[in-house]
Amino acid sequence: MNWKLSVVRDKEVFSLIEQEKFIASWKQLAKIDNKVTVIQEPPFVITWYKQYQFEFEPLLLLGHDLVDNLVGFMPLARNRNNHFITHAGYRQGEYHGWIARTEIDEDFPVACVTAVKNLFNPRIWKWRWLPPGTSTNWLNSKSLTENHIYVKYRKQESPLWDLNNPDKLKKLLANKSTKSKINRYKKRGSFFLERVKDKEKTRQLMPLLRSQCDFRQEAVHGTTPFLSDANKADFYVERQNYPDANHFTVLWSDGKPVAFHFGACDHQTVYLGLSTFDPVEVKNSPGSLLFTELGKMLRDEGYRYFDLTPGGDEYKERYANSYQSIYLPTFYFNRTDKIMADLKEKTRKLVKKALIKLSINPEKIYRIGDYLHRIPNRLKRITLKKLFKALTRTVYEKKVYIYYRKNLKEIVPPPVDDPEVHVQRYEDLLAYTGGAGVSRSELVSRAMNRFARGEILYTITQNGVLAYYGWIAAGGQEHKLGRVDMLFHSPEGSRIIYDVYTDPRFRQQGLAKRSSRQITWDIYQSGATEIYGGVDYYNMAWRRSLESRGYVPFRAYTNKRVLFFRKKSESSYESFSKRGG
Repeated sequence: MNWKLSVVRDKEVFSLIEQEKFIASWKQLAKIDNKVTVIQEPPFVITWYKQYQFEFEPLLLLGHDLVDNLVGFMPLARNRNNHFITHAGYRQGEYHGWIARTEIDEDFPVACVTAVKNLFNPRIWKWRWLPPGTSTNWLNSKSLTENHIYVKYRKQESPLWDLNNPDKLKKLLANKSTKSKINRYKKRGSFFLERVKDKEKTRQLMPLLRSQCDFRQEAVHGTTPFLSDANKADFYVERQNYPDANHFTVLWSDGKPVAFHFGACDHQTVYLGLSTFDPVEVKNSPGSLLFTELGKMLRDEGYRYFDLTPGGDEYKERYANSYQSIYLPTFYFNRTDKIMADLKEKTRKLVKKALIKLSINPEKIYRIGDYLHRIPNRLKRITLKKLFKALTRTVYEKKVYIYYRKNLKEIVPPPVDDPEVHVQRYEDLLAYTGGAGVSRSELVSRAMNRFARGEILYTITQNGVLAYYGWIAAGGQEHKLGRVDMLFHSPEGSRIIYDVYTDPRFRQQGLAKRSSRQITWDIYQSGATEIYGGVDYYNMAWRRSLESRGYVPFRAYTNKRVLFFRKKSESSYESFSKRGG
């Protein structure tokens, strides 16, 4: 087939995608292409171009035959600040590819990559995964080498849920744990999965979806996709102008959304996209239940596959019953960069192999390297006072932790309903700005683990900043006192308040007292009879605060160290005081 390549940029792209004739030819071309093209089709590409037009310059590489029929289509974009080239969708596009007639399906991408080199002269162009069904023969094209374009690509088996095979779904539904969790939700009230096609309803649900997503991603990966991308929420909402091209589902329990999934879809496959769940519900596995219910829904709607997309997430393996080979290409536009990339990869493999042979965990080596890299910055912060304290601690150290108790039978709290004291509002932790000795990612990750144990979070925010937080744990269990590395055994029917923090900018404003009043009333309402809380012996301000609220010291935990000799002891506070501390 004789054809020619043309490049359309920026305003011309927006003009072109408003033309019905062009859209019709685009859709027709996608219809006759045998590989997956959903991420290169109008609903996804047009929406992304419009929502990200101030960040990315749209760039279309088009193939036309001699009578001007559209025979090839690759939607790209150029960052307006850094000028890097990417496919439409950037990181939000699960697959990076093109649409073309069969006769030029391998020649077209070669011409496109060559055109990108000639137009923009980049050093490296990294793609995301090629769509399933894409041929890789073109990656070894002589034409690329002749144009001094060098390719590296790797293969991966990507998980797929074939819904025509009923065994996987039967096994999931028969699982005792799954049944128990579903029954738990049903006891609360209604429990169902809804597919949402309405744009306005999507807009109303988006604030909750974005806070769930940011919280989970911060906990797992240290990122906040929506907070760091002002266009992301609108992109998902605007995609609902084409509701049949998306599969947006919400898992409801007792009138509240506990999990979401928003993916693209074609006539036979739904592609895993954005999935998230309510962190407070983590112990009930709402994300897993959503996927199980989604499998049922997709089967009933007539879909053949749920493409779980590439990635190392363990949960994908739980649902996969098939795999498909996909490829990740990178293009180098000068030979030296390609040689260096090959050398780096070979070196990394050899080092990893050698470490494993020596029974050394490579991850530990990377962590040590990261620690050594941070040493210069830490040295800059060292003062003589800090150095003296550190040296003193190497010889002698004494830590004392005092546990307090408040008896709710003796002190009946007054009713409280403070609207500024939030309960289980996990998104408040995303407003943390530092100061508690941990990063925001660590704070959120700890919260996920605590929600999984059924613990309760109390927070107060001021002017969009996390000003206070505190945690409540149920009694009748062991609690590790990290400060002294000892255990406290709490009685049944009690509650433990711990890890209480007030941002220094908001201290002396009564936030801890307000929260304490609300916590005490809530605990009293739950039927618990005692509250326990610990504090460092030398933190006199916090000790006075506890005592002013009716807490009485009753146990002392001491951890002493002289050089390498350590002694731990536990006693009543009364005997501890008689000994002089």
